[in-house]
Amino acid sequence: MKAIFVEGFAWLTGQDVSQVATPIFADLERKGLLYHVEPTPTATPPAGAAAPSWSFRLVDEWFISMGASYDKPREQLTAEEKAASLRYQIMDVVDQIRWIPRVRLLP
Repeated sequence: MKAIFVEGFAWLTGQDVSQVATPIFADLERKGLLYHVEPTPTATPPAGAAAPSWSFRLVDEWFISMGASYDKPREQLTAEEKAASLRYQIMDVVDQIRWIPRVRLLP
């Protein structure tokens, strides 16, 4: 199996993903963006088994910080604790929704 960088990856476009680790590290170091490189041990397949083929896929992802998770019942949280944690604000809004059909939450 062959994996090639598609158009849109600047100088990587058209290159095989298995051949670019070293040039990527060198580029990051040149830009002052390389923090640390550490080899990852690989598992050796049993005798006669084919070696696994690994490739990575770049995707755009983003995450929202939900804030702190407190180790006490939600009813005991202060207004300040709720204001600092989106997760509890969302729980309060969910409590206000009129669900159709009505759902009974299990303990």
